Amino acid sequence: MFMQNGLGGAIVRPWVWILLLFLGPVISSVAIYCYIFINTGTLVRTEGIITQLVFEHALRVRMKAETASEEGKSTDNTAASSLVGKINNLVTTDLGNLCDGRDFLVVVLYGPLQVILCMAFLYVLLGWSSFVGLVVMIALAPVPGYIAKLLQTVQAERMKKTDVRVETVTETMNVLRMIKLFGWEGKMSERLSDKREEELTWLWKRQILGLLNGNINYIIPVAHMIATFVTY
Repeated sequence: MFMQNGLGGAIVRPWVWILLLFLGPVISSVAIYCYIFINTGTLVRTEGIITQLVFEHALRVRMKAETASEEGKSTDNTAASSLVGKINNLVTTDLGNLCDGRDFLVVVLYGPLQVILCMAFLYVLLGWSSFVGLVVMIALAPVPGYIAKLLQTVQAERMKKTDVRVETVTETMNVLRMIKLFGWEGKMSERLSDKREEELTWLWKRQILGLLNGNINYIIPVAHMIATFVTY
């Protein structure tokens, strides 16, 4: 409009748009890095608090076990080894998975806000054809949801296999002298390899589903764009 009618027909001066082209990415980068800074600080504090609570509880469990043994009660070594393995899982794998959910604000706030603003701007520019793309996006929305459900199931199974492997490693380390004494190195190595192979199988399934989910999330915006411009 400015190039056609000159300054008289321009509601907003061109320098405003040029300035926004510079300020937009700058403000976005500053906001993202502020979010990362706050998020990382919260992550470190959360890991420290949860680790402290887990080990504090572990010390209480150990004190109770020692008290029971002093009173003449027999303790099960297998159960103790399993308990140590579970504690190791809590402060390593489970804690990492818990902290991976720190970006929930991106899904809860950033995603819906981005969709609303994009649809508003598209409607101003393209009119009713923007709603055609919205219908396509809504129609394809169950596909990522189904993949995410499968991914959640596979992740749960992988975590179970990881727990079993860590518990097996912990039990092996606790009876390492006995293994050396009776020459069970090969048998225990084979046992650990089997546990690891089972875990890797579920890990491979998780990676495949994650790759499929990423491709679908890339295809849906492309389909949205094609439907919008075809009907424009």
